[in-house]
Amino acid sequence: MAALVTILFVGGLIVVILIGNEKQKKKLEMTFGWMGEKLGGGKDVEQRLAWGDVGGAKIWFRMTTRGSGKSTTYWTEVDAEIPEKYPLLLLVRKHGWLDKGKIERGEMVDVVVGDAEFDERFLVEAAPAEVARILLDPRERSYLLQLVNLQFDIDTIRTAEKPVLRLSVRDWIYDINDAMRACEAMAAIAGRVRAAYAAVESATEARDVGSPYRPQLDDTEARGAAEARLAEVARVDGLRTSRLANQQAFAVVMVLLFVVFAMIAIASGS
Repeated sequence: MAALVTILFVGGLIVVILIGNEKQKKKLEMTFGWMGEKLGGGKDVEQRLAWGDVGGAKIWFRMTTRGSGKSTTYWTEVDAEIPEKYPLLLLVRKHGWLDKGKIERGEMVDVVVGDAEFDERFLVEAAPAEVARILLDPRERSYLLQLVNLQFDIDTIRTAEKPVLRLSVRDWIYDINDAMRACEAMAAIAGRVRAAYAAVESATEARDVGSPYRPQLDDTEARGAAEARLAEVARVDGLRTSRLANQQAFAVVMVLLFVVFAMIAIASGS
């Protein structure tokens, strides 16, 4: 009797899993079928990927997992290609409880965009700062505030030798309206990079210092501003690299301490 109960239980569990997998497959087919059509490029349901164009920006929409086993987490990623000739670092995420101390010690940069609610909730580690303020316009700030109850971030990364702006949301976004809004937000930000740089550069255009009969352009100020923007990007990149190295070193130390304490415990028990 016990064996029969076990068989029925296991069989029922398998049926539930199969039904769940079939439902998820149908949801994926529906979402990516629609996204592939809306983005106009194509889709690969098996890879959970759709791609195309939104407002002139190349977009990739995917659902992925991170970690394995019990540590598996589910993420939606939206990549928007950004022009490579314009140096840009942009990290946006909710403020962490250690951020304030790092900012005060100069270990982290937080760009104030001038929106009190947004600035209070979000870290914007970006360079050039003046470009980032233009990119994060009121409409996209409003969208990000709607995600405040989710774990997410926006970051500039490089994939397949191309720079992209990536939105990562810790959830699989099946709703086609929510999915498309995420793509539109990333396309809007990425699509403003050229215009944002043009606006910033126009503030320090070359000046005519010659006579009315012999024009002579002086671009000293413009070149100095461009060099300062490059230096700002390098500085922020250095801060992020340094923090990552410190985090990795801390993780190694913690593992070593765990091993040492485990060996001491084993030795004490023997």
